[in-house]
Amino acid sequence: MIGVPIMDKRILVTGASGMIGSAVMSSLWSKPNCDVIGTCYSNAKEGLLSLEMDQPQSIKEIIHRIMPNDIYIASYISDVNRCENDGFTHIVNVNGVRNIVIEAKKINARVIFFSSSYVFDGKKKEPYTVWDVPRPIQQYGIQK
Repeated sequence: MIGVPIMDKRILVTGASGMIGSAVMSSLWSKPNCDVIGTCYSNAKEGLLSLEMDQPQSIKEIIHRIMPNDIYIASYISDVNRCENDGFTHIVNVNGVRNIVIEAKKINARVIFFSSSYVFDGKKKEPYTVWDVPRPIQQYGIQK
């Protein structure tokens, strides 16, 4: 069709209604020739698809329906105290991410994961770098 842009890349952003995910969505919308699709937990919000991170089938269905080139994982339970005592956080933060990676490999999609400084113990005197070995001291850091 004349006048219709050709989308070179499909991008899926999980957790697009959260702080990190919404910032990622905003920055990606300005990229030319990109079709950006966002998800949110449970009840779909306007313009976002519903994705249940605790349900492997939900993850599989979304990824295979969208067939993204890139998947930005910004969905997680970030309540540090809740992560200490609630096994559901492990299901979402660890198993959910693992399931995304498994499905992404099947379609050769690139995965971009957002971590946290909670993966470090805070004992280093200078700023941490991407090459530092993680040494988390609580469950949220371990899950990330």
